[in-house]
Amino acid sequence: LKVTSPSAELTAAVTDYAGRLVRFRRLEPTKKKKTELSVVANVGSFNWAWTGTNSSLDPGGQFPDANPYDVAASGNRQWVVDAGANTVVEVRKHKGTIEQRVLAYIPNTPLSDAVPTCIARKGNYLYVGTLAFADNFGGGTPVSKVYRISTKANPANFLTNATEWATGFNPITACGFGPHGLYVVEWATAPAYTTGAIVRVSVNKDGTAGARETFGTKLVH
Repeated sequence: LKVTSPSAELTAAVTDYAGRLVRFRRLEPTKKKKTELSVVANVGSFNWAWTGTNSSLDPGGQFPDANPYDVAASGNRQWVVDAGANTVVEVRKHKGTIEQRVLAYIPNTPLSDAVPTCIARKGNYLYVGTLAFADNFGGGTPVSKVYRISTKANPANFLTNATEWATGFNPITACGFGPHGLYVVEWATAPAYTTGAIVRVSVNKDGTAGARETFGTKLVH
């Protein structure tokens, strides 16, 4: 595999436009239901630059890369999961200035990138699911994972902040909390990989992953 550096045109395009985090706010009077859109941060540009600086984290040679994919928010803080950079980036307003910092790097899986595709928040923890497409189809065994990350974690420890919370899923494309636990959407399930499913994972009192229930097994993708 020959790896080449991205062109100046591509770098410029990513820097200007890729992966912006935007905020919609309803304007008064509410009867007109008008909204205002504002750019909070260009997470794609941030991750493109970060992966370029940290290319040693991706021995497969895919960096620089960026693909902001999902977001969770609370107050003046947002957490963006990037499927290309394999990162969770915290965006926060600190002393009147918007800051971006990598809170966690999701470890590479054996064959290729982990490709985190969803993020959900419950209390002081973030839950991140991975696609792990190449590893799932390469081995025929469900290997996607859900990682757990403390919102209070020190960004300086980004390599160790994400810990495995639940394993053995088919490729994950979405997740979120609802009644009785975390709901995980599997894009396609082994061995046929023709339809997807939903897996509900309960949360034990100590925060660990509990019992699972699979349903909606005929999801068409």
